[in-house]
Amino acid sequence: MSHPKTPAEIAQAYFSAWATHDLDTIMRHIGPDCVFVNGTINTTTGAAAIRALFMQYFAAYQAFRFDVLSLATAADGRTVLNERLDFMWKDGKRLDIPCAGTVVVDNGQITAIRDYFDLAAVNAQRGGPPPVS
Repeated sequence: MSHPKTPAEIAQAYFSAWATHDLDTIMRHIGPDCVFVNGTINTTTGAAAIRALFMQYFAAYQAFRFDVLSLATAADGRTVLNERLDFMWKDGKRLDIPCAGTVVVDNGQITAIRDYFDLAAVNAQRGGPPPVS
Protein backbone atom coordinates (compact mmCIF):
# COMPACT_ATOMS: atom_id res chain seq x y z
CA MET A 1 0.00 0.00 0.00
CA SER A 2 1.48 3.36 -1.00
CA HIS A 3 1.44 6.30 1.36
CA PRO A 4 -0.36 9.49 0.29
CA LYS A 5 1.97 12.15 -1.02
CA THR A 6 0.09 15.25 -2.18
CA PRO A 7 -1.97 17.42 0.17
CA ALA A 8 -5.13 16.30 -1.67
CA GLU A 9 -4.19 12.62 -1.25
CA ILE A 10 -3.47 13.17 2.44
CA ALA A 11 -6.81 14.96 2.95
CA GLN A 12 -8.66 12.16 1.12
CA ALA A 13 -6.88 9.52 3.22
CA TYR A 14 -7.90 11.38 6.39
CA PHE A 15 -11.56 11.52 5.33
CA SER A 16 -11.54 7.86 4.27
CA ALA A 17 -9.95 6.82 7.57
CA TRP A 18 -13.09 7.83 9.49
CA ALA A 19 -14.98 4.88 8.00
CA THR A 20 -12.50 2.52 9.72
CA HIS A 21 -13.63 3.81 13.15
CA ASP A 22 -9.96 3.40 14.11
CA LEU A 23 -8.56 6.40 15.95
CA ASP A 24 -4.93 5.49 15.26
CA THR A 25 -5.61 5.34 11.52
CA ILE A 26 -7.25 8.77 11.64
CA MET A 27 -4.57 10.35 13.83
CA ARG A 28 -1.73 9.09 11.61
CA HIS A 29 -2.51 12.05 9.33
CA ILE A 30 -2.62 14.73 12.08
CA GLY A 31 0.44 16.84 12.85
CA PRO A 32 1.45 17.51 16.47
CA ASP A 33 0.35 21.17 16.43
CA CYS A 34 -2.76 20.76 14.27
CA VAL A 35 -5.67 23.14 14.85
CA PHE A 36 -9.17 21.68 14.35
CA VAL A 37 -12.03 24.19 13.94
CA ASN A 38 -15.35 22.37 14.23
CA GLY A 39 -17.71 24.96 12.81
CA THR A 40 -18.93 27.28 15.52
CA ILE A 41 -18.82 24.53 18.15
CA ASN A 42 -15.17 24.61 19.20
CA THR A 43 -11.52 24.97 18.24
CA THR A 44 -9.10 22.31 19.44
CA THR A 45 -5.32 22.67 19.23
CA GLY A 46 -2.69 19.94 19.31
CA ALA A 47 -2.78 16.28 18.35
CA ALA A 48 -3.32 15.08 21.93
CA ALA A 49 -6.34 17.36 22.42
CA ILE A 50 -7.73 16.42 19.00
CA ARG A 51 -7.33 12.72 19.84
CA ALA A 52 -9.26 13.28 23.08
CA LEU A 53 -12.01 15.12 21.18
CA PHE A 54 -12.25 12.36 18.57
CA MET A 55 -12.48 9.79 21.39
CA GLN A 56 -15.58 11.67 22.57
CA TYR A 57 -16.99 11.41 19.05
CA PHE A 58 -16.38 7.66 19.05
CA ALA A 59 -18.13 7.34 22.41
CA ALA A 60 -21.15 9.24 21.08
CA TYR A 61 -21.46 7.79 17.54
CA GLN A 62 -21.30 4.19 16.37
CA ALA A 63 -20.09 4.87 12.82
CA PHE A 64 -18.90 7.61 10.48
CA ARG A 65 -18.61 8.05 6.73
CA PHE A 66 -17.43 11.17 4.94
CA ASP A 67 -18.34 11.24 1.24
CA VAL A 68 -16.13 13.77 -0.52
CA LEU A 69 -18.16 15.47 -3.26
CA SER A 70 -15.38 17.78 -4.45
CA LEU A 71 -11.76 18.29 -3.54
CA ALA A 72 -9.41 20.95 -4.89
CA THR A 73 -5.98 22.15 -3.94
CA ALA A 74 -5.76 25.92 -3.52
CA ALA A 75 -3.15 28.05 -5.27
CA ASP A 76 -0.84 27.89 -2.23
CA GLY A 77 -0.38 24.14 -2.89
CA ARG A 78 -0.96 23.17 0.74
CA THR A 79 -4.62 24.02 1.36
CA VAL A 80 -7.21 21.49 0.22
CA LEU A 81 -10.76 22.77 -0.18
CA ASN A 82 -13.47 20.18 0.19
CA GLU A 83 -17.21 19.73 0.02
CA ARG A 84 -18.57 16.65 1.77
CA LEU A 85 -21.63 14.88 2.94
CA ASP A 86 -20.81 13.52 6.40
CA PHE A 87 -22.81 10.67 7.86
CA MET A 88 -22.84 9.77 11.55
CA TRP A 89 -24.86 7.02 13.20
CA LYS A 90 -26.14 7.26 16.76
CA ASP A 91 -28.60 4.84 18.33
CA GLY A 92 -29.55 3.47 14.92
CA LYS A 93 -30.29 6.92 13.49
CA ARG A 94 -28.23 8.44 10.69
CA LEU A 95 -27.36 12.13 10.68
CA ASP A 96 -26.69 13.64 7.25
CA ILE A 97 -24.47 16.71 7.49
CA PRO A 98 -23.53 18.76 4.42
CA CYS A 99 -20.11 20.21 5.15
CA ALA A 100 -17.49 22.39 3.49
CA GLY A 101 -14.03 22.84 4.79
CA THR A 102 -10.31 23.19 4.39
CA VAL A 103 -7.44 20.92 5.27
CA VAL A 104 -3.94 22.42 5.40
CA VAL A 105 -1.01 20.06 4.89
CA ASP A 106 2.62 20.85 5.69
CA ASN A 107 5.47 18.36 5.35
CA GLY A 108 3.07 15.46 4.83
CA GLN A 109 0.93 16.09 7.92
CA ILE A 110 -2.33 17.92 8.46
CA THR A 111 -1.70 21.15 10.36
CA ALA A 112 -5.21 22.61 10.22
CA ILE A 113 -8.75 21.38 9.65
CA ARG A 114 -11.62 23.84 9.38
CA ASP A 115 -15.13 22.45 8.90
CA TYR A 116 -18.23 24.55 8.29
CA PHE A 117 -21.81 23.27 8.52
CA ASP A 118 -25.31 24.35 9.53
CA LEU A 119 -25.45 23.58 13.26
CA ALA A 120 -29.20 24.27 13.44
CA ALA A 121 -29.81 21.59 10.79
CA VAL A 122 -27.65 19.13 12.74
CA ASN A 123 -29.53 19.87 15.97
CA ALA A 124 -32.87 19.43 14.20
CA GLN A 125 -31.82 15.97 13.04
CA ARG A 126 -30.72 15.08 16.57
CA GLY A 127 -34.05 16.26 17.91
CA GLY A 128 -32.42 18.90 20.04
CA PRO A 129 -33.21 22.58 20.25
CA PRO A 130 -31.60 24.95 17.76
CA PRO A 131 -28.66 26.88 19.14
CA VAL A 132 -29.41 30.14 20.93
CA SER A 133 -28.46 33.13 18.81
